[in-house]
Amino acid sequence: MGDIPRAVAMAAAAVRTAAAAGVPVTVKLRTGLVPGDGVARDLRGWRRWVWLRWPCTRVRPRSSTRGRADHRESAAVGGRLSIPLVVSGDIDSVEQAAIVRAQSGCTAVMVARGMLGNPWLVGDLLWAAEGRGRRPAVTAAEAVNDLLRLFAGARSHMGDARAVRWIRSHLGWYLRRWGVSAARVQGLRLVAEANRLQAELEAVRTGFMAP
Repeated sequence: MGDIPRAVAMAAAAVRTAAAAGVPVTVKLRTGLVPGDGVARDLRGWRRWVWLRWPCTRVRPRSSTRGRADHRESAAVGGRLSIPLVVSGDIDSVEQAAIVRAQSGCTAVMVARGMLGNPWLVGDLLWAAEGRGRRPAVTAAEAVNDLLRLFAGARSHMGDARAVRWIRSHLGWYLRRWGVSAARVQGLRLVAEANRLQAELEAVRTGFMAP
């Protein structure tokens, strides 16, 4: 994004190649390189991008992945486009998705990290979009059971040693939202043997199932 003419040329080349095969192109844009530089708002050199089917903005600058997304930037970009805009950033609930759509004026939202530990979010959003109200809430025991299924699939796919390392990054997403302490999650991350980790997770699930 620091070289707009080059970015436009790359995008145009991708569009030409995809168009020959009848494939639409999506471009994911950050708001800029550093906070406040306004690169994404400067669309003067981006006019050839109108051939894109679905641009998607990530509402944080390239230099930062922390903090809350500022969807006023999405609105500023979307206001200069005549094609649909997809927005991503801090969409972790049905309510937040509605707020983001209202703030940005986007056509659709893209759920990213909001799904980590909460894969049911997409279904919740679809229910809301279809006017079906709120889906029955997932219980803590069901969430841990899903984590156990994920771990079992990882063990089958990549073997026990790799699966144990891989699942560590998911433990906090799945468990912290249900009140499992940071210390307990860290203890689980230190477990190096697959069967023991499975037993520990099963114990967490049993604790949630207790009356």
